[in-house]
Amino acid sequence: MPEIFLHIPKAGGSTLYKIIGRNYNRNKIFHIHGAKIKESILNFKNLNYEGLDSIKILTGHMGFGLHNHFQNESIYFTLLRNPVDRIISHYYYVLRKPNHYLYNQVKQDNMSLEDYIDNEISGELINGQTRLLSAEDGNFYSSDKLNYKDLEKAKKNLSNHFAFVGILEEFDKSLILMKEIFGWERIYYYKRNVSSKRPSKSEIQNKVIHKIKEKNKLDIDLYNYAKEKYNGHLNSYGKNMNKELEKLKKQNYYFSLLMSPYIRLKNYIKNIIR
Repeated sequence: MPEIFLHIPKAGGSTLYKIIGRNYNRNKIFHIHGAKIKESILNFKNLNYEGLDSIKILTGHMGFGLHNHFQNESIYFTLLRNPVDRIISHYYYVLRKPNHYLYNQVKQDNMSLEDYIDNEISGELINGQTRLLSAEDGNFYSSDKLNYKDLEKAKKNLSNHFAFVGILEEFDKSLILMKEIFGWERIYYYKRNVSSKRPSKSEIQNKVIHKIKEKNKLDIDLYNYAKEKYNGHLNSYGKNMNKELEKLKKQNYYFSLLMSPYIRLKNYIKNIIR
């Protein structure tokens, strides 16, 4: 049965990709590339039967619906994030990524976080999680205004097609639950795409937080719905969660020690090239 990881931007996907890569045969992973989303989705849709049949897991930034292209039944999983935190993280991520499709506009217009929200420059920023989960045939972001019918559609999709819905704020617990559901063995990680330069939410003006909430009411509702589903999985977990968390913490510690020289070298080379 093919599995589909629907990666919601700024919801832990970059770290999860590495974990997926350690638990699946790389020849059986089809990835929708973030820099070539439309092209990658089209390439997937154009695969013949043999190509589709060879895929064990489909991953990437995509809207809901690509499961219809598989010959056999498939299952989804995803991670959702607190909508306010996600938008704040998205803004500061764009600022440090010159190759991001929104970078030039944000830089040229010298947009503040408040401007970023007010200008509605992308559907990613206006109920983006609901937008992806209520999509059809993998369509990515549109500029269409969403309503509560779209929210109900997203909830229905989560209920009927997703084997697991995790919560970024409970990332380690979500990982342990995914390990149980999908039979993963290696879930250790080091954090990726984490910025140390962005302010905390408590440092951002209340009026800006309020604007984010106003423009993402559907996402807030969907996030709370997803948390209920996640809590159901958590409550039914048969093993000692605290013991598993301690084990993962220890694995992450040793893995970080192993990776530190490589990360320092990589950053050093990157700074030289700039």
